[in-house]
Amino acid sequence: MLARPPRRARLAECEQRDQAISKARRTVLNHAYGLVSRGNTDGGLAHVAEYLTEVETETEAAVWFFNQIANWECSHAALIFGRSLIERLRELGREAEANKLSLRCDYIRDRLADR
Repeated sequence: MLARPPRRARLAECEQRDQAISKARRTVLNHAYGLVSRGNTDGGLAHVAEYLTEVETETEAAVWFFNQIANWECSHAALIFGRSLIERLRELGREAEANKLSLRCDYIRDRLADR
């Protein structure tokens, strides 16, 4: 029987992995923001989509990206991104999450219309 690494070592490993994921996501998010803020919404969202094809937890990462993008001043990108994410969540049978995301998109759309 193989010995398991001590709990502290496993915890440190998980923390390092989480930090690496966070750093990679932030790098992608910052680059996408740079593109979107200069009028290249399609390019910015394509950059995020490309990253999502490379990760194991694609849907969870996509939800994280949506939440970040929704906070941008140019939140119209969140509406575009949100539309495809809602479809993906419904395909996975995650109706409650899809409905919540849809309500958030409605809120963003209303906020943009008030400007």
